[in-house]
Amino acid sequence: MPTGSAFRNDRCLAFQPWRRLKPFARFYLGIYLMNNIIKFSLLIILVAGCASISNKEKIQKIDYVHAPDMFSSGTYFSLAEAAFQQNDYESAYLLYKKADEANPDNIYVKEKMIELLGVLSFFNPEYTKEIIELGEDYYARDLYSAQILINLAESYNQQQKLEKSDKFFQLAIETKPTMQYYLAYYLFRNEHYPPADTTLLAKALELPWKNRETILAIAESYKEPNPSRAKEIFEKAYQKWDDEITLKSLITFYEQEKNDEKVMEILQRRIDDNKKLADPFKTFLMAKYFLLEKYQKIVDNSKTCFEVNSEEVLRYLFFSAIDLEMYELAVTAGIAIEDTKAMREEFKSFFHAYFGDVYFQLNRDDQAVEYFIKSNDIRLLLNFFQVYTLQFDPEKKERLINILHKFRENNENKEIADFLLGYSFVLLDEPEEAEMYLDKLTIDFLKENDLLVTTAIAYLTNSQNIQKARELIYQQHNQNVSANEIIGMYFYNTNNDSLAYEYFNKEIEENPKPKANVYIFTSMLLEKMDDIEKAISILDKAVEIYSENADVLNSLGYIIANHEIKEKFEYAESLLTKALELQPESSMIWDSFGWLHFKMGNFRDAIKAMELPLKEGIIHSEIAYHLGEIYFKLDQPKLSEKFFRLAINLDNDDSSVELSKKQLKNELGIVLNEKE
Repeated sequence: MPTGSAFRNDRCLAFQPWRRLKPFARFYLGIYLMNNIIKFSLLIILVAGCASISNKEKIQKIDYVHAPDMFSSGTYFSLAEAAFQQNDYESAYLLYKKADEANPDNIYVKEKMIELLGVLSFFNPEYTKEIIELGEDYYARDLYSAQILINLAESYNQQQKLEKSDKFFQLAIETKPTMQYYLAYYLFRNEHYPPADTTLLAKALELPWKNRETILAIAESYKEPNPSRAKEIFEKAYQKWDDEITLKSLITFYEQEKNDEKVMEILQRRIDDNKKLADPFKTFLMAKYFLLEKYQKIVDNSKTCFEVNSEEVLRYLFFSAIDLEMYELAVTAGIAIEDTKAMREEFKSFFHAYFGDVYFQLNRDDQAVEYFIKSNDIRLLLNFFQVYTLQFDPEKKERLINILHKFRENNENKEIADFLLGYSFVLLDEPEEAEMYLDKLTIDFLKENDLLVTTAIAYLTNSQNIQKARELIYQQHNQNVSANEIIGMYFYNTNNDSLAYEYFNKEIEENPKPKANVYIFTSMLLEKMDDIEKAISILDKAVEIYSENADVLNSLGYIIANHEIKEKFEYAESLLTKALELQPESSMIWDSFGWLHFKMGNFRDAIKAMELPLKEGIIHSEIAYHLGEIYFKLDQPKLSEKFFRLAINLDNDDSSVELSKKQLKNELGIVLNEKE
């Protein structure tokens, strides 16, 4: 620009020495200079010659009257800088103005003044007008820099004068093309004239990559219009700077792309290469591994976990080691967790219960008991003790009994101990000892811990003590589930069909509106007893009460189809159609619908109905058997054999397994060997 050389000389002569000083040094030097103005005036004039004017005749030709007062300008500038550093913006602005008046051709002073006005405009938008007035004046007088033009563009943008803003953004780039200016212009265009032309970003990237933050901002801007280009820039920035700032941007990008594998790969490589990595990144990686159940990865990074030494990371290591049955490592991690003293109170009982289990697995019974007592979480410990009773052979039974007795002996809360011992002795088939501890329990304790039904089931399991079970169930404040229903379900789950039917039937007779499931289970028991007519009658009553219950509708529709009650096929179809309207994503209902069409001889409709079960994957022997039959009727023997075999392998419905074996032998001529 025309004023460029003058601008450079002014900066060289007037401001460079001042800007090397600390703000307070500039301030005090300014005061000193003002007090000694006569003494220093000759020095400033001599310096202003840049040592190139040594000829006395040339010095005499200088028009001292009209020359800029660089000394005063420098003094005011220094004072303005000091005020700016102290956040005294109003004083700084007045001093910058004085510096500008003393040396009106100096562009750098104008830049600083407009920069300060930009700060002030955050507190008072009125300063935006002043930026525009000054900026336009400087532009008209050809006393501007690219930075002044950018400030002018941004001020017009704030006032929604978009054409003016656009003009000055372009002029700034023409004056001095920088990455920052290209990016600022792109963001402006993208906000007001979307979508902005990414050519602006491309031109920015052609310039030297010096400013990391600008590069990352450009990558962010590419995310929406061109994600693959954004990825390239993030990766290239990480390769160039290889620091945690670019790393964070890169893994954030991969997180948004849901590319967990890449996130873990980058962070793990940084650990493996012994590069600097802050603890939050390591914690994030271990959390990611844990969430994705990559427990071996956490164990492989055990050294890193111990280096981070936070409760969270050590907890990931502790539970990963447990999952992999690396109990010694779990002990080390558990002790380290305790040493942090950072575990939240609400997590302690959970942690102590698992720590007790770790010691139990290591046959360190005294320590196991110690941590079980520290936990005293009745439900967690109940789960552990249930597992122990199922896993123990007779030889190890005595060990568990000893542990249970020690647990009670050393436990201050005897009721928790009595419940856990009573329940455990039920499972260990020690009825007398079980009854002894169960009888110690108070109703208040069972109510407080919501254990009335659990204890009732324990009495039923131990000695079929129905009277005691009823007494406990009746103590519930919330009678959502009746005693008859609970007792009926217990006997149903233990395959005592006659007693299950007795109590379900009592519930139907005594309750004006039994639960829908009571009707369904009762019909299933009647079906097993070959009383199909009564089963249908029971479900007819259920449909009257629960006409919008998809499970009830499905049960009745299926039993009609399965037992080929042909005169009711049309009724069954209407029931199943309504059930599908209520639950269109239910594989079980679609299976019933397909089975009805199979029984009606509509084999094409049958296989069409099975599309959803096939898509979701077959996990029930009954559905697999149905598919075998349908494919057999469609003359597709290979598929028929496949699903008959699947029904047998799934082995979760005895009737379907036997029917599949029969069809393989009788219809397909396949005799299974003993292993199959």
